[in-house]
Amino acid sequence: MKRGGRDSVIYLNRLLPMASALVLGFASFVPAVAQTAQIYRQQGDEFVRSKSWDDAIASYRKALELAPNDAVTHYDLAIALKNKGANRQAVDEFEAAVRLKPSWPEAHAALGATYYDLHEFPSALRELRKAVQLAPSDAASHQLLARIYVEQNDFASALAELTRAVTLKPSAELYFELGQVEGQQPLVLHQDAALHHDSLDVGPGGSVHQVRVRVVERRQVRLVEVDDHQIGL
Repeated sequence: MKRGGRDSVIYLNRLLPMASALVLGFASFVPAVAQTAQIYRQQGDEFVRSKSWDDAIASYRKALELAPNDAVTHYDLAIALKNKGANRQAVDEFEAAVRLKPSWPEAHAALGATYYDLHEFPSALRELRKAVQLAPSDAASHQLLARIYVEQNDFASALAELTRAVTLKPSAELYFELGQVEGQQPLVLHQDAALHHDSLDVGPGGSVHQVRVRVVERRQVRLVEVDDHQIGL
């Protein structure tokens, strides 16, 4: 063997322990980074429980600096931003979550709901349709789809979505909206779901069937009043 060949072999043999040390060092560094990111995320979760939105947002962002491809952290950050009222920033984080985890129905539903709050109905429809495609039993997404259809005066589609929602999860609120859509009456929508429940004056013993009857009766009274007006009574 030529001297040059022997020298290169000797050099490579000397480098081998150094390379092994670098590989081992990097291998130990990666779990440490992941562990630190998890700590920041857990801190964010604690801040969310106490509704300290700014602190939660800061913690989640620190976690993402270390683990930018963590879909769950993007989702949690979006929730914190949404609770703070920063819907536009929340959209960006929900988008990141669904991009990293396309088959996550809750992320699509949350993104659709945020688009709804921003009155960006085409985008909201896209995400909510994806949500119910992935999770057909999501009554809340069916209900929100119905509200968007009402905004577009598409009462037939709204009725179909509300019928699915009330079948999946009956409630006074859903029956109220269903009754109004059946009569093609404009819905008075409000972010606070309790508004509809309170307006029905449902007591602890009231059943959804009784609520349904009262909604239908009120609609029939309105129709009678219109007919009386038309014939001059």
